[in-house]
Amino acid sequence: MYMAYPIIRNVVAGCVSARRFFAHLDPIPIMASLLVLGFSAIVSGAAIHHRDAVPAGYVAAPYYPAPHGGWTADWSGSYRKASMLVSNMTLAEKTNLTAGTGIFMGRCVGNTGSALRVGIPQLCLQDGPLGVRNTDHNTAFPPGITVGATWDKDLIKRRGIAIGEEFRGKGVNVHLGPSVGPLGRKPRGGRNWEGFGADPVLQAFGGALTVEGVQSTGVIATIKHLIANEQEEYRMWNLVKPGYSSNVDDRTLHELYLWPFAEGVRAGVGSVMISYNAVNGSASAQNSHLINGLLKDELGFQGFVMSDWLAQISGVPSTLAGLDMSMPGDKNDIPLVFGTSYWMYEQTRSVLNGSVPVDRVNDAVTRILAAYFQMGQDQNYPRPNFDTNTQDAEGPLYPGLLLSPRGVVNEFVDVQGNHAEVAREVARDAITLLKNDGGILPLTRNASLKIFGTDAEKNPDGINSCADQGCNKGTLGMGWGSGSARYPYMDSPIDGFKARGATYQFFNTDSFPGNSNPSPNDTAVVFVTADSGENYITVENNPGDRTSSNLNLWHNGDKLIKDVAAKYSNVIVVVHTVGPILMNEWHDLPSVKAVLFAHLPGQEAGDSLMQVLFGDVSPSGHLPYTLPVSEDDYPKSVGIVGYQLGQPQDTYTEGLYIDYRHFHKANVTPKYAFGHGLSYTSFSFSDATITPVTPLTAAPPTRPAKGQTPTYSTAIPPASEAVWPANFPRLLRYIYSYLDQNDADAARKIGDSASTYPYPAGYSNEQKPGPAAGGAQGGNPALFDTAYNIAVTVTNTGSRAGKAVAQLYVQFPSESTVDTPVIQLRDFEKTSTLAAGASQTLNLRVTRKDLSVWDVVAQNWVVPAVGGDYGIWIGGASDQLRLRCGTASGSCGPRDPPLPGTTTPSTDFGANTHYGCVIDSARVGQTSQSSRLLNGPYVSRNSSMTQQSCKAFCTIPSDAVPDAPYKYFAIEFGRDCRCGTIFLHTPVISNQCHTTCVSSSSQLCGGQNVMNLWLNSDYVEPSTPTGPGNPDNGHQTGTPPGGNPDNDGHTGNPPGGNPDNGGHTGNPPGGNPDNGHHGGTPTGGNPDNGHHPGTPTGGHPGGGQQPSHPRPTRPDHNPSWAGDGGTESPILDMESPVLDMEDPIQGMESLILDMESPVLDMEDPILDMKSPTIMDMKGPTILGMQDLHTITATAMGRVGDGG
Repeated sequence: MYMAYPIIRNVVAGCVSARRFFAHLDPIPIMASLLVLGFSAIVSGAAIHHRDAVPAGYVAAPYYPAPHGGWTADWSGSYRKASMLVSNMTLAEKTNLTAGTGIFMGRCVGNTGSALRVGIPQLCLQDGPLGVRNTDHNTAFPPGITVGATWDKDLIKRRGIAIGEEFRGKGVNVHLGPSVGPLGRKPRGGRNWEGFGADPVLQAFGGALTVEGVQSTGVIATIKHLIANEQEEYRMWNLVKPGYSSNVDDRTLHELYLWPFAEGVRAGVGSVMISYNAVNGSASAQNSHLINGLLKDELGFQGFVMSDWLAQISGVPSTLAGLDMSMPGDKNDIPLVFGTSYWMYEQTRSVLNGSVPVDRVNDAVTRILAAYFQMGQDQNYPRPNFDTNTQDAEGPLYPGLLLSPRGVVNEFVDVQGNHAEVAREVARDAITLLKNDGGILPLTRNASLKIFGTDAEKNPDGINSCADQGCNKGTLGMGWGSGSARYPYMDSPIDGFKARGATYQFFNTDSFPGNSNPSPNDTAVVFVTADSGENYITVENNPGDRTSSNLNLWHNGDKLIKDVAAKYSNVIVVVHTVGPILMNEWHDLPSVKAVLFAHLPGQEAGDSLMQVLFGDVSPSGHLPYTLPVSEDDYPKSVGIVGYQLGQPQDTYTEGLYIDYRHFHKANVTPKYAFGHGLSYTSFSFSDATITPVTPLTAAPPTRPAKGQTPTYSTAIPPASEAVWPANFPRLLRYIYSYLDQNDADAARKIGDSASTYPYPAGYSNEQKPGPAAGGAQGGNPALFDTAYNIAVTVTNTGSRAGKAVAQLYVQFPSESTVDTPVIQLRDFEKTSTLAAGASQTLNLRVTRKDLSVWDVVAQNWVVPAVGGDYGIWIGGASDQLRLRCGTASGSCGPRDPPLPGTTTPSTDFGANTHYGCVIDSARVGQTSQSSRLLNGPYVSRNSSMTQQSCKAFCTIPSDAVPDAPYKYFAIEFGRDCRCGTIFLHTPVISNQCHTTCVSSSSQLCGGQNVMNLWLNSDYVEPSTPTGPGNPDNGHQTGTPPGGNPDNDGHTGNPPGGNPDNGGHTGNPPGGNPDNGHHGGTPTGGNPDNGHHPGTPTGGHPGGGQQPSHPRPTRPDHNPSWAGDGGTESPILDMESPVLDMEDPIQGMESLILDMESPVLDMEDPILDMKSPTIMDMKGPTILGMQDLHTITATAMGRVGDGG
């Protein structure tokens, strides 16, 4: 969640904590340096800063007012209690709860103010998704990507419960997790490992079940980051450069990226965290379409919306756009130093002077307190007993102060319980066996092992020697950043081998040693890694995203494997990785017999792996993403967006087609398909049934109407409610909500004047009934009605016990005119441990929403072919779907081969494999797949022809049939079953070959010991016209005809001056429109400092000017305003202050004092520069410290983004 505060973050990189940083350094020169750098940034940015235009059709349509919470029955009781409290609170008490008190101003990473007079304490917000960050006596659970690889719903929830128990035990009110954004669109994305996998449904189950588990303990969960925060670089706003804009069309946003958030909201999540980046040109923290329109109205979210740490870039606009809580409370230009805020005292002022409607603040604080009551935190909830800033027992109570009072800050409460068992089970059941040639696994107890790779043993510098795990040394249990936790211990693979009493020799090096003395009886086990993390730490030249390492293994892992494979005939590769890697250099080497992905195991890396390696259990993990053959297999649009002079534009031109969806559409054969995972046993799926439950209609039934919400007086409160209490002991730089008497009186006088705040055109305090797609938490409740129940019997057909996963995918019917992926995951279930020969019936379901698409014109979910035959495919992986149920026929049956376009050879099978070519003269995709015949010449090839050379050979045209679509195939462990000239496209075993052939037995060719046949039956579905509003219907993406509020043809430059149109909007006449003061002189240049505005520029949502050209209206909302709910660029059109240029400006290699990266190049605000900064530059520096890249990767101070 966080960026960590760029300046201090990187300045303090060599310190163990911020507290120790301040203890070791004189703050005076640092503050002076920050001031110099701040003014330098402003001057430098003045000449170059501009906003690039958002591409055509991607517009954030404004949505006002912020919907009130409390209208759903399941939150009504909590809202009743909250409203009674709010009715008796003063203005300053309310605004004290809607923001943090500042960076390092308390025990937790985020600390709100309090309202002690009415019994509400400070709320503690703490990272992270895999455990309590920067504390002691905690559990370091496996992260989300490992959890996703288990494909086990019960285990996901149990992990959530355990995490919740630990956060509650530490006195944390708000758990900053789970993460369901990023979704994993970009395989190099730095924080993909925090989520559950590269599919919206897998991500949705992971997020929702975690929310349910965490909140069952009384802790408020936070689902994050909303939305489209798919890369780390350039995510942050700063004085000279806005954060990148994720440009996503409406349908893609709903069907992919919003899907897991909808399920989290449906699960009752108490908090949502907004991301750093912009969406369609509008900063997420003040994107009214995103917060008010999608989250609060369409999804019916009842909790509160917080900013990511320092993601807020304005005051009044973010308030109007629906933000409820500002974290950590500081402004994002120079946090901490001056103790300034966009909210707190400025929000108090803005209410008094009429800039912010009273009901907006009332709703924000009511939402926060409703979540507090909803989780029962008013009933004996513990207070924080740890300090995220230090591991010492005593220390400063407010480390961000120059002179802080001291006291006990850590009570060392042990919250681990028996949670190591859950953590170990997750780590074990996630292990994914990709390859196991010759049944080399499981190992025998007396196997002679040679173990290679530093990943097999703990970090020799100490398991927590790198702050926020900001290095890749020793066993890789998690990525780096605010989503990490301290290890209480690390059970390494070597610990596991020792505990087993294994016979092994360990070479703790990533280079092949010359003294390993290979023996024919040896089995080599090679440990390799691939790491990534959050952008405020750079590790081995990777600034969060894998920009330097790409998808390759780290530490020369590819070479180590090849060198070992050259000397040993039996090699097992164990991979600890954050996501997809490339394996071509070594995967098919004859001696590489087995490959396991252990993902990121957290603290339980050892015994969990041993249980699989030695066969205590069969591996049951499945890939939560696709493994490519080459990085070129992905669409170019999912690469990391590089430096752009203006606002970086990240446009999602691939639409719905990410990960396996793309591979199917593009006819690209992956190395291993999404959902792939082998076992030591085998399973069959049979006796499937499909039962209709709820009849489908094209549109869902009408949504329920909103219930009543709390009502309050809308009168501006008296100035006395905002004034400092008498004799209040103020702390310098601590952020408060009070005003001096004169300031309060002056603001109230403005509020009483005849002038009114120039709200955006069409702005109203009249609440909307809500969109058709809404109606409850998660959306219209009819969307989640079960349309079909599916039951399938899973049988263990092997000789060992094991667990199987049934994956259910939907294929839209051919009658549908809407472009959809070939298949889409919609449900999954995992069996219990099945003994050999045992069976279990699994029950799955398909909902109305699962069979719908988002109609951008109707702004609703619609079933595109009500009477069509939806294919409900079931199998063990996305390329192994051998059962199909038809919704039209109401029947289920085997389909061999599996669904076309999803099965391809994934490996060479060794000496017993034959390859060949056939001409595909059948209609690919015909209904009766099992009877499809492939006719044509059969070209036999021996084992010297590999899969790839066979594929190349098969592209050579035939003289006889020059236009025939050749297909290549491989037959595993045997020959083909062929009847004369007819090649049967059916896997057979030896005793089936004779009875399968339709010709006489004398025509049989082969048939002995045939075990499996693979055919590359990839194909491209016929192009069909898409329905109205589809982003792929020939119109400009995201600009469908007939009702889209942004279809005026403007390419990101809507009339009236959209503040996100790339134009210059930062020099408004007469003062900044959103600076809170009445009049034309903004305070300090800040656009949102709580004063009433003067004469705003056209297009600022608070500017009062109508767009120069009327825009079309949508039936469910007011006329479009060319803005997003906030002036996103204050002075010099900067969307947010901050000294943070991520790349050199105007081609300069260095900026100010010959720094290798600009001094003002903090990828995240303060304390968080990705490259050398104030005290840490390679060239001449202000304070003459050494290169930050070294420090950052090893011993960075305790910083982060609170999410």
